[in-house]
Amino acid sequence: MLHWERTGRMRNGTYAPATLTHREIEILAMIANGLSAKEAAQSIGIAPRTVERHVENVRMKMRARNRVHMVTCAVGQGMLTVEPAGHAIAIEQMQQELDFH
Repeated sequence: MLHWERTGRMRNGTYAPATLTHREIEILAMIANGLSAKEAAQSIGIAPRTVERHVENVRMKMRARNRVHMVTCAVGQGMLTVEPAGHAIAIEQMQQELDFH
């Protein structure tokens, strides 16, 4: 499971990676793959408003200006990777799939 501690602003002016829950990482990957809040909600069986709340929490934790910036930061921090087909996948999900095989 991916968990990072926010230690605040570092000496070089950047921020330490945010601590995200498993659900936040799952939703972040869905948003990165272009799903709407409604589509993400339907795929995991929760309300669209709950997805929106998770997205807003992730955005705030990452100090991102918008969803695009949030996804860019996640890729830059190694939380997500982009596969050749253009689909984003959470690093945590990749590790679980490797452990399964």
